Amino acid sequence: MHRGLHYVRRWSQLLSGLFFFGFAAAMMLRAGFGVDPWTVFAEGFHVTWGFGIGWVIVVSGLAVLLIWIPLRQRPGIGTVLNALLVGPFMEVGLAVIETPETVMQRVFLYAAGLLMMGIASGLYIGARFGPGPGTA
Repeated sequence: MHRGLHYVRRWSQLLSGLFFFGFAAAMMLRAGFGVDPWTVFAEGFHVTWGFGIGWVIVVSGLAVLLIWIPLRQRPGIGTVLNALLVGPFMEVGLAVIETPETVMQRVFLYAAGLLMMGIASGLYIGARFGPGPGTA
């Protein structure tokens, strides 16, 4: 029973971390002060061709996973879910978060998003579902 609860906790930690990461990226984007490198790339596609930012993140993440094949690396389920879920979770955030009107509100939104992104990273990486030994 203890092992089963441990496994449920790790899955909950992974999924909540991925959700909060995508939501935090949306917060930072709406604040308008800067974003992480993946979001910059996706925003470029969005501005140039109109594709949804979250969906560009999914496609580019899957393309990066294909690069692992010649490296003979096998991604963990957490790595695959990161590629598949962060973008849609970001789209959820973009749908519900509006751009604040004042600079101070934008500063607060950005700071909250940055803090959330750090906590989210710790959650999903700490779940240990990435590549390497001992990740199952």
